[in-house]
Amino acid sequence: MNDSAADKPKLQIAAVTRADYKSGTAFADWQSDTGFAQIGGEFADLLMSSPVREQHDDDPLVLAAMLGNQPIGYINTFNGRLQADEAPIDILWCSGLSVLSEHRSTGAGLMLLLRLRSHPLPSGAVGVSQVALPIYKQLGWHDITADRHLLIMRSAPVLSRWIKNAFLLRLASTVTNAGLWLYRSVLRTVLNIRLSGLLIEEVSALPSDLDPLVRGLDRPLKTHRSVEWVNWAMRTGPKRNGRRLHLVRSQDGKALGYFITSVLHHDEADGGRIRDIRLATVRDWMSFDEQQLGDDEVLLLGLRTLLSADADAVELCAPESATGKLLRRIGLLRKGALHMVMRFPPGTPGVPEGKLSGDTFWFRPADGDGFVN
Repeated sequence: MNDSAADKPKLQIAAVTRADYKSGTAFADWQSDTGFAQIGGEFADLLMSSPVREQHDDDPLVLAAMLGNQPIGYINTFNGRLQADEAPIDILWCSGLSVLSEHRSTGAGLMLLLRLRSHPLPSGAVGVSQVALPIYKQLGWHDITADRHLLIMRSAPVLSRWIKNAFLLRLASTVTNAGLWLYRSVLRTVLNIRLSGLLIEEVSALPSDLDPLVRGLDRPLKTHRSVEWVNWAMRTGPKRNGRRLHLVRSQDGKALGYFITSVLHHDEADGGRIRDIRLATVRDWMSFDEQQLGDDEVLLLGLRTLLSADADAVELCAPESATGKLLRRIGLLRKGALHMVMRFPPGTPGVPEGKLSGDTFWFRPADGDGFVN
């Protein structure tokens, strides 16, 4: 073996636990020029504060693929919980699986997930990228999808893909936007008729007395919800100012559900084909009483609210197939899917057999790290 091969650092997986991070020296020996923005700092503090289950000092916070003292890839983990018929299922949510482009041929991403696979708790991730998805599926993770649906509000970010002349772009977008405004006016009228009798109140937090209703959703398998979790998700993260929490009430003041909206600027969307776009979305929603208010009606309330948003487009993700059909009937365009992946160790109680879907597994785009993105 020549000297250069012998001196080449070996790829290894390093785990940073919560105890390591609290000590203040977790990343001291790592080179800092990797370009990874979400190792340590505010994002790690956010993950450390998850209220879902008891924290343990030996829980992993970051798994990093290391060449010497340089991280070339990483994945964050934080506490989560599912609720099954039998009992709660503690899990690790994963966030930000990423490998530097020049090192993707090393198998670092695969090694990170193999290391995670050795953890006794189930694992999950929401919003998995098209680059990472094949690795998860290769390792046998469940791929549970929510169809993405778009309503274009301002056409310039979309038309700019094809029209490069500034004058022609302004002309085309003005004409197109007039048609979009007319469509939204008709849609708003339809939604007002369908959703009459429901009141929306914007609140800064859910009151604690609603906790039994938030926890009481009747599904065979669902992601954790509580008043504490909703309020934590609203007040944490660098993009928290883009979120709005809305409580749905009946005419007599009874709380029937809630939804969370956000409007965020994205440098690019649709795989880089659309640039510089403000995207509005309903990130989380729930009905407390499906006899009086269906889950799809809560989502439609969110859509109606966002028709007035300062946004170029509204994006709604529909885990339930019937909700997706409803969105397409009222004119939204299906455009790709949000992927949630889950890994369950053999014998995990309460997990339905066979393929999991949004019809058998209740989840929302806010799950995992979705509430901060």
